Amino acid sequence: MVRFTIAIFDRVLKGTDIKDSIGNVLIAGIQVDPATPPKKQIVKSTFEDANNYMKDGVLLRQIINVIDDLDLSDYEESHAFGEIYESILRELQSAGSAGEFYTPRPVTDFMVQMIQPKIGERCADFACGTGGFLTSWLKELDKVKKTTDDVELYNQSIYGREKKQFPYMLCVTNMLLHDVDIPKIEHGNSLLHNVLD
Repeated sequence: MVRFTIAIFDRVLKGTDIKDSIGNVLIAGIQVDPATPPKKQIVKSTFEDANNYMKDGVLLRQIINVIDDLDLSDYEESHAFGEIYESILRELQSAGSAGEFYTPRPVTDFMVQMIQPKIGERCADFACGTGGFLTSWLKELDKVKKTTDDVELYNQSIYGREKKQFPYMLCVTNMLLHDVDIPKIEHGNSLLHNVLD
């Protein structure tokens, strides 16, 4: 298990120092160029427009300590964490505001069951929100993957784009929790691009 504090900071910081370091060290310190590994690019693009609303560095330190205790390499713990995350997303979706619309999970599950996706087929959601439809797609594909080639095709089977920063962050996290190593989720407005591109 990689410890969160070691992965982010060169030294263990006190709570008061962490709050200021999140933006300065974690995000601003990540330089991205064509040779940058995809996972590092994901961290940069996911959090560069995010605001840290945590006012208390001590509470942030406590959260990091709890995250440190998670072992997401353990299948059962990772699966349990994914279920908790999905329940949090459901709560957020039912509290949508400002004209946001979240498709209920039973609807996305039903749509995917009717489509009956097969390994090698791809799904694109150009207003993916927190990734509900993509998650339903992945759950259906997960039932039929058997070989390492299937796992690779599973990882490449989804593409999403979301305009708003917060749902975008939630979607990327959601895809990582559903075993997509490098989620192809972009932060941007789909209406500004030609869909065929």
